[in-house]
Amino acid sequence: MESQSDHRYSLLHINELPKNIPRNLIEELPCVIQQHEESFNLLLTREELSSCDGNIKTFTTLLDRKLNKF
Repeated sequence: MESQSDHRYSLLHINELPKNIPRNLIEELPCVIQQHEESFNLLLTREELSSCDGNIKTFTTLLDRKLNKF
């Protein structure tokens, strides 16, 4: 998925998060957060991640849809 995308991804554990991520987003983990320069957006909530049920195609479709909104 990562190699086929025009977007850059970083998969991080909670102890690897940048210090400037807002606390309210950290409280949403696990989630997908988009960083654009110094701002952060919640792209996928834990409920949306859970709804993918481990299916990478479902996840990719949902993520692409959200990225296209921004």
